[in-house]
Amino acid sequence: MNDQDETSNSILNPTFLVWTVLITVCLVARAFRPIPFELAIPDWTIHAADGSIARITPAEDSQTVRFEIRRNAAKEPWDIALRRHVSLTLGQRYVLRFEARSDQPRDAVCLVREFHPPWDTAGLYVPLRLAAEWRKFEFPFEASLGSDHAVVEWLAGMASPAMEIRNFEFKGLPPSLPSGGAKHR
Repeated sequence: MNDQDETSNSILNPTFLVWTVLITVCLVARAFRPIPFELAIPDWTIHAADGSIARITPAEDSQTVRFEIRRNAAKEPWDIALRRHVSLTLGQRYVLRFEARSDQPRDAVCLVREFHPPWDTAGLYVPLRLAAEWRKFEFPFEASLGSDHAVVEWLAGMASPAMEIRNFEFKGLPPSLPSGGAKHR
């Protein structure tokens, strides 16, 4: 067998051909279609509509998550969102507490809703104004629906500056405590 026969045999090897085709398809698909990057952080997820790219990253402390928008092609506020999954009981009173900040001043919306059709809001929908300084938020509310598949969601499609959330707390309130109104400092 000469050198030319060995080369042609290795190129025609079925395993080599399969790997070559797979690698080529993956590279071409990635080059022409932006794929939103999502880093797995327990209990946190993101949504980035077509053309938008976002990611979440853990901060140095375990209580902070950073939400970065790499490309914002959002047409609506809900096209880019940070989510934390929760369960709700109809009529149960809850309190949502967290601290938030952003790299630059920006608006966002915080809400609690079903994570399945009909996607109804569950009793909390509040606009937020974020800046470089940490702000504490506290939102007591009564669940207007029950669902084992609900989310606390920060809608971020209105602007691109990164935002950070820390010290997230979502808990049911005893029936005897008044729910009060939303508070932020």
